[in-house]
Amino acid sequence: MKFTLIDMETYSRREHYRHYNSAAGSCTYSVTVNIDITDLLTALKARGLRTFPAHCWLFSKAVNDTPEFRMAHNDKGELGIYDVVHPRYNVFNEETETFGGIWTGYSPDFRTFYEKCVSDMAAYSGKTGFALMPDIPNIFDFSCLPWVNFTGLNLNIYRQSPFTWLAPQITIGKFAPDHNGRSWLPVSVQARHAVCDGYHVGRFLERARALADRPEVWLC
Repeated sequence: MKFTLIDMETYSRREHYRHYNSAAGSCTYSVTVNIDITDLLTALKARGLRTFPAHCWLFSKAVNDTPEFRMAHNDKGELGIYDVVHPRYNVFNEETETFGGIWTGYSPDFRTFYEKCVSDMAAYSGKTGFALMPDIPNIFDFSCLPWVNFTGLNLNIYRQSPFTWLAPQITIGKFAPDHNGRSWLPVSVQARHAVCDGYHVGRFLERARALADRPEVWLC
C-alpha cells in the first residue's frame, strides 16, 4: 500500500476541494443508473461462476481505474491518493438476519480475486458481529441489496469534521429483465464532492459498463 500526498499548489481541483471540504461546503451526492449485465450473466452462467464476487471485482476494477475514488486523508488531514483500494462488503447471516463487514484484497486478475472473495465469504458468512475483520485505511464500501430493484438510493451521512471519509459508496441491487429480455442492474454511487464531481462519477460508470459489455476480455 502506497499513499502519495497531493501537491495542493498544482492540484487542478484545489479550489473545489477547499470549498467542499470546508465545514460550510462539505457534502456528498448520489447517482443511480441501470447497467446492462445480460452478456455478463450469460458468461458467468456458462462458466459456473457466482454473480456477487464477479460484480465485486468488476466495480473494484472500475474504482481502482478511477483516481478520484482512491483519494483519502491521512491522520493529519492531508489529502493524498492510494495506489490501490480494496472492497469492503457485507456477508448476510440468515439465522440472525443481520450482516457483518469483511473485505477482500483487490487483484487486477479476476480469477485471483474471485477465488479469494468466495473463500472469504464462506469463512465469515456464519459468524456474528458488525465488523468481522479489522479495517484497513485503503478500502471503499461495496454493498448489495439483492432483494430490491431500486431506482434511487441515498445514504444520509453525518460527520462533524470536514476531514472525513472520502471513499465512494457503491451499492448494487436486484437485477431485473426488461420487455426485450435484457437484464439491468441498478447501481448507486455515493461520492464526496470534495474530491469527485459528476464528471468523475460518469467516467467511473462508463468503465463499469465497458467491463460488463465485454466479459470475455477478463473472465477466464
